Amino acid sequence: LDRRAEVNTKDEIGELGNAFNSMTDKISRAVSKLEAEVIERKRAQEEVARHRDNLEELVNERTAELTKTNANLEASETQNRALIDTASEAGIGIIVIQDEGKEKGLIRYANKMISNMSGYEEEELMRMHMLDLLFLDDHDRAMAMYFERGSGEKVPQMVEYIGITK
Repeated sequence: LDRRAEVNTKDEIGELGNAFNSMTDKISRAVSKLEAEVIERKRAQEEVARHRDNLEELVNERTAELTKTNANLEASETQNRALIDTASEAGIGIIVIQDEGKEKGLIRYANKMISNMSGYEEEELMRMHMLDLLFLDDHDRAMAMYFERGSGEKVPQMVEYIGITK
């Protein structure tokens, strides 16, 4: 593409030489454009590879964080369950209640003492609302305390209610 036809005449040979030179110029411009596109595509591929590597690193870091958090949560849950079970052995009934969403007030965990006191199996208790275990006269007081605790107000740590058995 570096060669050009030498044109000295205006006849058919000269026109042919000019056409050859014009075609060579067009091909040379097309090749240059393709080379520029190849360079740009390689640069884009390298950038995508860098982003992919960075994303993989971020995913690995986040996975490690989540794994650690899950292990901590499992350890905390095991510790809390042991504490609740120990309370059961001491004759103290403990219920863990859902605090958020549509299932607010549902029992999420009840220790063995609650099961013994209510006559409900632990699995049955998990399908019940906290008010299902309380005498009707205690419903308003229990809900008021529940919402006070949920809004951050200071409430007593231990509360006695009249319960309903199976």
